[in-house]
Amino acid sequence: MVKIRASKQGIEKINERREDKQWTRDQNSKALIITSQQQFRREVDKIFLIKSAEDTLLSIEQLKSLARERVFTSESTITFMVPFHPVCRQFVETWEGAKTYYFHNSPNEELYHDSQCWQGESVKSVLTRLSKEHTLVVIVSDAGAARCRIVPSRWEETVDFLTMLTPQVYRVAWLNPLPRFHWLETTAEEIAKINSLVPMFALEPVEYQQMLEWLLYGKPSVKSFLTQVNRKAKEAWENHQVDSFEFWDLGFDAIGKIEAFGRQFGEAHLHLAYHAAFPLVFTPDLLYCLWWKFFRKPTREPAREPANVPWYAVPDLLLSDLCQQVDSELYEMEREVRNELLKHCQQDFGEKRLQELSEFLIEYIKHQISKEKPNSWEFDLLQAQQWTALAYTKKRDEAARELADKLRQAYLQNNKAELVRLSEVIKTLAEPLAEEYEPLLVVARGYAALARGDERGAADAQNQLEQLLGSGETLNIEGVTLERPEINSSKIHLQRFSFEVVTVNRRGEIIKRENKQAKYFTEDLGEGIALEMVAIPGGKFMMGSPEGEGYENEKPQHEVTVQSFFMGKYPMTQAQWRAVAALPRIERDLEPNPSHFKGNDHCPVESVFWYDVIEFCGRLSRRAGREYRLPSEAEWEYACRAGTTTPFHFGQTITNKLANYDARVTFANEPKGKYRGETTPVGTFSPNAFGLYDMHGNVWEWCADNWHPTYQGSPKDGSVWISDNDYRLLRGGSWYFNPDGCRSACRFYYDAGGGDVRSLGFRVACSAAWT
Repeated sequence: MVKIRASKQGIEKINERREDKQWTRDQNSKALIITSQQQFRREVDKIFLIKSAEDTLLSIEQLKSLARERVFTSESTITFMVPFHPVCRQFVETWEGAKTYYFHNSPNEELYHDSQCWQGESVKSVLTRLSKEHTLVVIVSDAGAARCRIVPSRWEETVDFLTMLTPQVYRVAWLNPLPRFHWLETTAEEIAKINSLVPMFALEPVEYQQMLEWLLYGKPSVKSFLTQVNRKAKEAWENHQVDSFEFWDLGFDAIGKIEAFGRQFGEAHLHLAYHAAFPLVFTPDLLYCLWWKFFRKPTREPAREPANVPWYAVPDLLLSDLCQQVDSELYEMEREVRNELLKHCQQDFGEKRLQELSEFLIEYIKHQISKEKPNSWEFDLLQAQQWTALAYTKKRDEAARELADKLRQAYLQNNKAELVRLSEVIKTLAEPLAEEYEPLLVVARGYAALARGDERGAADAQNQLEQLLGSGETLNIEGVTLERPEINSSKIHLQRFSFEVVTVNRRGEIIKRENKQAKYFTEDLGEGIALEMVAIPGGKFMMGSPEGEGYENEKPQHEVTVQSFFMGKYPMTQAQWRAVAALPRIERDLEPNPSHFKGNDHCPVESVFWYDVIEFCGRLSRRAGREYRLPSEAEWEYACRAGTTTPFHFGQTITNKLANYDARVTFANEPKGKYRGETTPVGTFSPNAFGLYDMHGNVWEWCADNWHPTYQGSPKDGSVWISDNDYRLLRGGSWYFNPDGCRSACRFYYDAGGGDVRSLGFRVACSAAWT
């Protein structure tokens, strides 16, 4: 087949010499590929199915039946098409059973079986499986109309592609989702003129009927119909064309951008923009649902009736200068633009409209979460949206409490990235929160300053808090106690200690010795008893066991990111337990000497229940002035492995010279060893590369997490994984267990309030800034 280059002469040659059916598509056109919400879907169905009251119009089912072969739909997938995704996905669902292919950027000799454009196949190969006499082609694309511009290269590529494709199919139609007047003076208008045998139809009931009749019968009357609707579209466009204006005169600030958008598109589009400013971020799907909720039905007692907003106002808004695309289907507005639009929304539609928007957004979020469990970043996004919705209602106290609690956790864990993220969210909600919760705004700003190393910013926040609340160390936000931002002088200053780390082979033979150093600080517990806390640097690791190792409850192996924290150098000793147990009670009494193996204060405390350990951490925290806690399961394994990926931090196996466990049982090729039958003093054996002792054997160590039978759905950020059962995690094995139970990845659990178990101990963790 001779390829005709795109030119005016080329178009004339095609029109003069060919009466074939031709198919066209332009790289700048935008395909429709997105599932929509059920409310929007019902409206789109009305357009797609085309069933009048008299049932005289052809339905898609009739079309498929008469064609006797699959309908071949083709769509383009490029970034510009994202605003149309909900409409597109609905279109694909409506034509269920039809063979669907996609373009990748400009039209060429390859089509794709998947919307991500990964599984490609040549056009000729695809068409060899289809009968020309019974193959109908529908192109779903806006042909570049949404960008309101002309791109000659796209038009040329379309001409070439038509020349290659159309002789091999029965009949072709182009379905453009935008109204016809929207095509004028754009690439779409030029593409619609390429060949009269490839007519372009708008996604409107009357035109959709004509498209179906053209595909089935090739009626000549379609030409006169298109001439008529084109004339009407031009008249409508000329009558409603806005006056030209100079953008430079309006300015590039928020007010100028909004005024320019209003002049370009009119009041109806502005009304949609006012409402779209309510969510922090939004997707096309969310905006279509918002359009349906507030502009497709009569609103209840609005301050004023909204203008008639067409559905295509959604892509017009998304592609305008008011919105910025931050991900494949995620958009946001600049804070200044968003605040200005919200101000107009409140002025034009009243305070009640903000309440209605809040209720709408909360319901939308519930629906999204119920559809499919979101991953961690999606959950953070939905949670921020929910805080936004709550902040504009009488439930703003709930939003303030949740935000304060998240801030507290991030600050105690020294999670700098989370502190900055939360600070940005709270700053965005400054207007609804400022009146009642100004201290929350200030402390969030101070925390973010500390996270960035901005001590002056933290000091300014401290001073402002003192002006608002007076002097003090903490503040209370809806029952959540927040520490005031601490300046660098209060950071923990660390000391160093040296130690030797050994590595063994499968026979238990030491094959490597390394001298290492680690940082630590000492917490005074009184009466000459101290607690040494080792600095654990943050990082990523693969949690759990790989295939061929461990048990099913240790899978799937997955990557986890852990923030820096401190962990006890040793399991908590009997002397340390006794010192803290003597401190004032918080919620429950503590037995001062609960251990079964008594007589050596340097042996780990054991026979302690999870709830007793929580009481211990509370008393220790109150004395020290910093939060001590149990480590999360992820933190424990990360600290145990200390950068290793072998079953034990020692290497491929373990021996009774390296840990206290039932060495009568072997793990690999090491010799059998001694079973001691009791605990041993902490620090008896070699530490790992972080400087932690007794991570394998001696006593099982409590973690903060509830028990889960697998890692499906587990957090990826090292945080505690909570559920509603009363079983808590144990790690590390014990003097009583065989070597398999002492592996870095091995998990065990026990009732949090369980009975006398001689192998249950713990070590503490804490999160704090250090120098």
